[in-house]
Amino acid sequence: FFRDWLWTALRSSWGVWATALCTGGLWLAVHAIDGPARALVLVPAAVLLSVARHFGGSVRASMVVHLANNAAPATTDGPR
Repeated sequence: FFRDWLWTALRSSWGVWATALCTGGLWLAVHAIDGPARALVLVPAAVLLSVARHFGGSVRASMVVHLANNAAPATTDGPR
């Protein structure tokens, strides 16, 4: 939704930065339901997804980045 339909609609009349800020901000807001800390941790992912969408020229590039991010093992600082 954010980097396909909404991105395409906004890019028809907005610049890349405004589109990235809007779509990334909304994506982060959805993830903030899990708490503001969760949204802050995801800021680099939001940037990466927007860069992938812009330079990839389609939603496919951001889908690959999103898949890779979700597939990466989570790290913790706690005892093992």
